[in-house]
Amino acid sequence: MSPTVSTIVAYLFIYLVYLLGKLVLCLRYGIYDRHIFLGFGEKPAFTFSLNVVTISVGLFIPLPYFARFYSYQADGSKERMKMAWEYADRPILHRLLINFGGAFSMMAMAIFFFLIIGFTETQTFIGKNQVDKYGIYPDSLARSYGFEKGDRITAINGQYYERFLDLKSQFLENENTYFTVKRGNQNLTIEVNQEVIEFLGPEINLFSINCPFKIHSVIEHTEAHRIGLIKGDQIVQINETPIICLEEFAEHLKLHSGDSITLTIKRDEQLFSKPAVVPNIGKLGFYSTENLAYTTSRKNPLEAIIYGLKEPFRLVWLNIKSAYYLIFGGRPEPESLSGPVRISQYFGSFSI
Repeated sequence: MSPTVSTIVAYLFIYLVYLLGKLVLCLRYGIYDRHIFLGFGEKPAFTFSLNVVTISVGLFIPLPYFARFYSYQADGSKERMKMAWEYADRPILHRLLINFGGAFSMMAMAIFFFLIIGFTETQTFIGKNQVDKYGIYPDSLARSYGFEKGDRITAINGQYYERFLDLKSQFLENENTYFTVKRGNQNLTIEVNQEVIEFLGPEINLFSINCPFKIHSVIEHTEAHRIGLIKGDQIVQINETPIICLEEFAEHLKLHSGDSITLTIKRDEQLFSKPAVVPNIGKLGFYSTENLAYTTSRKNPLEAIIYGLKEPFRLVWLNIKSAYYLIFGGRPEPESLSGPVRISQYFGSFSI
């Protein structure tokens, strides 16, 4: 099923849950028309009874602005269906509950699904142990703040973190951000300018893990293919500069775009050199993988319940704040406006 079709089906399902929530409360509190016509057309395709309500269905499109609801009269005519708040003889609390019944039902559905995710999801991620093992490789912005290659980040805002991606989420969600860094025998504190965070928002990365990489596959008819690179090769040096991680290698390729370089390659524990010419696009033409150990975990029952109850409200709050930032300006929130994004592996296969 294509992403577009999946999105439409999901939208239809959510809207039907919304309508069902309102319908259940209407029946519960007796605020309804005796005969309801759903959809377009003059004559119904079929009719059925639900408790004391008769429902006739025409061409019904269960999407906002397309769904049509009418009060169906005995002579076959359709009239505008009264809204819940128009039933002045009914208690105001009941009318309010019906008005928000759809939202309540969608939230209940969200809690149900997040509970399922909490109990069944197996999470795979890069843990703090990999940061401790390899250290970080800072980008140019991070270097301007004082980060150095090989730094070990031990805490962010004084708090322990479990996953490498937590560094980014906590970094974006907190107003005042500082990192506790171990550099050799020193423990340092590095603060990051909040104006940069507000300007770059979720696009900011600052650093990656300083982990060795290997070639996963070579693209035909590229410079990497021409000089004979193969799967499993590890590039350890460009000219006279030692190379460890993929990001460092990519930076040097861009610096040498269009130039002739010498690569030192490790293959089966043997080192040898290969001359190469870096294309103007700054890529040699291979995919790479990094030698990272992933951590796999599942939530215990209590954690799963807390997650299922908390996550829907957290996402609603993030979307409210992001809508505010879009209208009035400011810093967007990570993961917002797009729902919960499950990122199981931050590093995968990259084209260089």
